[in-house]
Amino acid sequence: MPGRDKAKKIAVLGCLCGITSRYWDNFGRLHHTSPATNQALLSAMGVPWEDPAALDQEIARRRLRAWGTLTAPVEVIAPAPATSQATLRLWSPTPEPPATVEVQAELVAETGDRYQWEKRLAPAGPYEHRVVPGGFRIAVNLPLPANLELGYYDLTLMVQEPGRKETGHTKLIAAPPTAYSPERLARGDRLWGFNLPLYAVRSRTNWGIGDFTDLTGIMRWAGDLGAAFVGINPLHAFGGLAGADPSPYSPASRIFHNILYLSLEIVPEMADCREARDLMASPEFQAEKSRLVSASLVAYREVYRLKQRALRLLYETFCRQHGDPGNPRTARGQEFARFVAAKGGALAKFGQFGALADHFQKGDWRRWPEAYRDPEAPAVAEFAREHPQDVGLAQYGQWLVEAQQGQACRAAQEHGLAFSLYEDMALGVNPGGFETWAHQDLFALGAATGAPPELGAAPHDPGTPAVLGIPVIH
Repeated sequence: MPGRDKAKKIAVLGCLCGITSRYWDNFGRLHHTSPATNQALLSAMGVPWEDPAALDQEIARRRLRAWGTLTAPVEVIAPAPATSQATLRLWSPTPEPPATVEVQAELVAETGDRYQWEKRLAPAGPYEHRVVPGGFRIAVNLPLPANLELGYYDLTLMVQEPGRKETGHTKLIAAPPTAYSPERLARGDRLWGFNLPLYAVRSRTNWGIGDFTDLTGIMRWAGDLGAAFVGINPLHAFGGLAGADPSPYSPASRIFHNILYLSLEIVPEMADCREARDLMASPEFQAEKSRLVSASLVAYREVYRLKQRALRLLYETFCRQHGDPGNPRTARGQEFARFVAAKGGALAKFGQFGALADHFQKGDWRRWPEAYRDPEAPAVAEFAREHPQDVGLAQYGQWLVEAQQGQACRAAQEHGLAFSLYEDMALGVNPGGFETWAHQDLFALGAATGAPPELGAAPHDPGTPAVLGIPVIH
């Protein structure tokens, strides 16, 4: 039965690509993944399955995993002071490697530092090997530069064996062998803290949503009570526009932060921004603020519009006094320029994304004109050149958030909180948000999953909870 045989192969390929073959629902019923689901998910991931020959080749390639190439896509290595080494899987017609191998290597750190070297390897056994088409792959160690610090590295290689040349690229992660354990927990102390949704906090000063001034006060209060930490909801960036999902677990970006939590009154530019002070003192503004503070639910979009209006005035004052990131004129201007440079291309793209979302009044990039759906498109670069103030505004907001969040953490440390701020982090991404726009090649844009949609528990463990986030401890 050719059709049935192909369906079985598609199911095998699905498993090799991480698609589960079955799951138990909340009521203890077993469900098997349908052929249509496997086909749809494989297509979304760009994995070929339609052609029988390509299907067989893909199964064979994925069964080999890292053994099919010179290097694995990602490898964890030991950082300093340990001796670091990467794994090469050399091809050979026999289970033994060549006597010598010439290696040219370049290692690029996330700081931009580069290491280049050439080395003649004389592999020493014992060797781990696998049978591959036409021969064998043998695992050998490649010594790396000494004293590599914690972080990410890109390793590019060219390997010259007798009669054969091969290139490879891998991402190296220099990580500690174990997770950090605070001294007080390691010695058995029992510590406590509490969790609160920051957006739900009301105070005499906030604008209808809790802010970093509120959080700083809560840190002091928690320290006086003897708490070890304060936990809060994710602070990820919010789309802010009509139709945007206000859930902190479906943000516009998990990399960048939500300007709704800014306390604008304490921004240094406020003292010199007559326009912002006049705006905030106006009867219309005060009436709107009072309405937002007294609302039973957080009016996210209204708060966003109010804060964005005042923030824009503060940024205009900043630029007049301190210059823009490309031409800083004061110490504060230079501080902002260093922040923008340190965040690199990611912040530049986020600034473009925010400016485009405001321009088109659509937070979902899939609804923008087609010319702007690719971050590398000429139209996006032209827009950024024509709207530097709008792009810079998004970057300025991120700078202020980082400073005010840091103030809250320092207040926690000053008042004795052992773990300071315990911040939840969302899993997954918003399909129309910043990450999927900026890194479209990393996502299966034609598919969506829950978190998870079912509890995912087998009958022997019916109470397994759905995972919604992971913590970040400051």
